[in-house]
Amino acid sequence: MTSVNVRPPPLASLINIPSRDVFHAAFQIANFFVPYPSYQFVAVAGSAGQQGGALLYRHKRADGSILQQIIVKYYTIDSVQQSADEWVILNSLRGAEHIVQLIGTGRYQLGTTYALIQEYVMFGTLGDMLQRYSEFRQAIPNRILFNVFLCLIRACIAMKYPPRLHANQGIRRETLPASRIPATNIQHNDLHFGNVLIAEPNMNDREHTLGPFLKVIDFGEATLVEEDEELRSPVDTHDDLSTNIYEVGSIIMNLAIGGDLDPIMPGREVTVHTANGPLQMVTEAPQEIDQIHITRELRDLICRCMASEIDDYPDLQEALDICQRNVLEKTENDFSELPGGGIIEKNSNISRMLNAVVYEANLNEEAQARRFSIRLSAPPWPGARKRSSIGKLPTRPGSY
Repeated sequence: MTSVNVRPPPLASLINIPSRDVFHAAFQIANFFVPYPSYQFVAVAGSAGQQGGALLYRHKRADGSILQQIIVKYYTIDSVQQSADEWVILNSLRGAEHIVQLIGTGRYQLGTTYALIQEYVMFGTLGDMLQRYSEFRQAIPNRILFNVFLCLIRACIAMKYPPRLHANQGIRRETLPASRIPATNIQHNDLHFGNVLIAEPNMNDREHTLGPFLKVIDFGEATLVEEDEELRSPVDTHDDLSTNIYEVGSIIMNLAIGGDLDPIMPGREVTVHTANGPLQMVTEAPQEIDQIHITRELRDLICRCMASEIDDYPDLQEALDICQRNVLEKTENDFSELPGGGIIEKNSNISRMLNAVVYEANLNEEAQARRFSIRLSAPPWPGARKRSSIGKLPTRPGSY
């Protein structure tokens, strides 16, 4: 049997943990895995918060080959209820393609600490992607922005209509059900660059052939919201700016601008084009969105997602249709009227840049060995006995 490192994480790995309680919880997890040599500590995942943090482990077969890599999201003793609440939400989201998935039963008591066991998503955050595009002094292409939009709209569908599948029922693409009145909605409340991760590409999937495949993580601030049958939105006020669709619009706005801008208050009047004709509305998207090289359709969808009034939001079906049309039906030739002849929208340029700023960059940073990790159904676990930044660079990157 190939030997593996079963020691707890070195002190240097945990030095930035913000509190004694979180530090103690991390070592409880590390010490729990010591008797199980097939589980090897790899790294701290993201940045720890006040309630806990996350550790990346590699699960190896007897011959030393990698079975899978997992995220162990741990909680302090005082945050046991938070771990249970997040598990309830993630459990209802089982089977959603664009939501990070639990492994096994999902929640375990490991020593004296509770933890959620989740799949590992290996290619960094949207914030990482934006930063690297900026380093290359290149705007993110419209076609990639629509791809990101489509992934996040599908995640919004999952949060509005949780699939509630069993662990053995597999993963399904999020679609709108025939009945549009769900019993509950999941409001993420912390949807920003750092909580959207880039997964492995699937070249056989038309929705993800050209652009990245995204998964939403970190439901620690999420809430279940009862929906008024008279309202399309899960809330009857827009004062806290926390609806999922608004946060998605803000993410796309900042990716398009290539910056870290706040919404404008109380908003500005714009005219957007909809399927029913021109619409005059107030948006909280800043004026910079009018000055960059994006299509009118993309600009209008961003403005509507960041509307001041709920009635001006696009419904999920309309947003889905717009994004699907741009991802599945349009080609590089449809963007040739953009400045520069739409050169950055060419298939070859998009593929080259994504390799440089996402896939190759993260493999180099996180080590080539992780390239061969395989996500399979989890074997029995040793523990089985038993307001935020909106669209901005996060303070807790990739926090799961």
